[in-house]
Amino acid sequence: MTELLLADLPMSTDREAAWQVLRDLGPVVLIEDAYYVTSDAGIEAVLHDPQLFSSKLAFDVLGSPVPLVPLAFDPPEHMRYRRMLAPFFSPGVIARLYDGLREQVATIIDPLAKAGSCEVVNDLCVPFPSQVFLTLMGLPLEDTDRLVHWKTAVIAATSPSGATNDDMTAALELFTYLTESIATRRGATDDSLWTKVINDDSGDALSDEELLGLGFLLVLAGLDTVTSTLSIAFERLANDPTEQARLAAEPSLIPEFVEELVRLDPVATFTPRMTSRATTLEGTEIPAGARVVMVFAAANRETHERHWGFGGGVHRCLGSHLARAELKLVLEEWLARVPEFRYSPGFTPQMEWPISLLGFDRLELSYSPS
Repeated sequence: MTELLLADLPMSTDREAAWQVLRDLGPVVLIEDAYYVTSDAGIEAVLHDPQLFSSKLAFDVLGSPVPLVPLAFDPPEHMRYRRMLAPFFSPGVIARLYDGLREQVATIIDPLAKAGSCEVVNDLCVPFPSQVFLTLMGLPLEDTDRLVHWKTAVIAATSPSGATNDDMTAALELFTYLTESIATRRGATDDSLWTKVINDDSGDALSDEELLGLGFLLVLAGLDTVTSTLSIAFERLANDPTEQARLAAEPSLIPEFVEELVRLDPVATFTPRMTSRATTLEGTEIPAGARVVMVFAAANRETHERHWGFGGGVHRCLGSHLARAELKLVLEEWLARVPEFRYSPGFTPQMEWPISLLGFDRLELSYSPS
């Protein structure tokens, strides 16, 4: 076992160096009682053998009182959940949302652009993805603050490798909220994802326990991953005036920037699995019941032709099309109004580490009023 501690990685000051530290240790390295996989080939092997590298065994975490749907299930049970949820996140469905999403983000950005300064994380990166998620789910927008609070508390209670502490307060409060929400949606007829899933009467219909697990996971993923990725996008651009100018002059390059952002800075730092039997991976012997942690950002540096920023295999992120759309729209609308920006005088970005999802809590920006 290496003597390296995750807390020792220079993630808050130099992410590139931090990932290189892990890559230099080898394709599979034992750190703090888990096997960290840093190679492209190693991660491909893990993701494409869900029976050996089990998500079900690994995801009894995140403080959920019920199994997280669909992460806490392996094939074949897992496919039932994917079959039900995939239509809500298809490229065609997301394309039909584009105009409405663009209008929403423009409404948020317009007053910020006119002000000449903002704290972009809480002024933009939090409210827009939260608004999109709540609209998709059909949850009241006035519930945003408490849902964000519960999400933040649950994620803060989870270590980067997936272990949780004993504080279940936020998880139980969110559990209660979802229980009440399910009860009030029974028999409703609106077109939201949450209402349709609750009232599904097909052979794939979910039990109340499954609905709770799904709702719990959707709140955590829907309210944090795009927010965190946007914060890193603004941090990268604030540090690179040349890239700002390039994207502002040629908005058609923004999708390429988004893809590189997700490749180099996937916000899920470490994604766990657990071995169902003993195996050998990249020359390293791993016992049964061992925690195996995929380091997507490290492996993504091996190739530009594909990446694991949205995961892969049977558990590849269902919301990847929506996430790309949100990231693209925010950057297009922001750079159309604020083509040049910088950190506010005296401000230096700080990333907390270790955390389970990379991102910045605060980014103060200054620019010429639009």
